[in-house]
Amino acid sequence: LNKEFLANARAVFSQTLFHQEIMYKNLQIDNIVNLGGNLWSTTNLTKLKLLSETKKQSGLHAILYSDIPHKNTVEALDYCLSHQLNYKLIGNIPYSQFISELSQCEKFVFFPKTPETLSRVVVEARMLNLNIIVNNLVGATSEPWFKYRGQELIDIMLNKREEIVNKIEYCFEN
Repeated sequence: LNKEFLANARAVFSQTLFHQEIMYKNLQIDNIVNLGGNLWSTTNLTKLKLLSETKKQSGLHAILYSDIPHKNTVEALDYCLSHQLNYKLIGNIPYSQFISELSQCEKFVFFPKTPETLSRVVVEARMLNLNIIVNNLVGATSEPWFKYRGQELIDIMLNKREEIVNKIEYCFEN
C-alpha cells in the first residue's frame, strides 16, 4: 500500500537485519537502513543492570502471559508442559515488576506467531542473563550482539543510544 511512499523516502529504518530482510523481500526498495537495535531509557537500563545479577531459580522457565494472540502464550505453555518444565507465567503487571519477576527465571520461552522485528522482551531477558528458547520469528536473533547477555549486552544497548541517533542524523545530513 505504501511502497511508493517508502521507495521515495530518504531512508526507511529497520530495527534488525531480520526486519530489513522482510521489508526488502516485500518492497524491493534500496533505502532501508538497519539501526541494529532499539532504544531503552537509561533508567530502564540501570534497572536491568541491577536485576541482571539476581540469583536464578534453577530450571524455572518464564513465559510471557499475554492476551495478544500473536504473542502465542499457548504454544510456550504447551512447550513447557510437554517437556515437563517448571514455568512461570509473567504478564499484565507494571514494567518494573515484570522485569523483576523475569530476572528470577533461568530461561525465557517465546514463540510468536508473526515476525517480531526486534522483540524487546527477548532482548530484556538476555540483558537479565536468561537463556532463550525462541522460534525463528524473533528479529533480535539476527543481530551480531545477540550472542551477548547481562552487563555486556546492557553496555551495547547503552552505546546504541548514541549509535542509532548518529545513523538517523547521517541519513538526513547526507
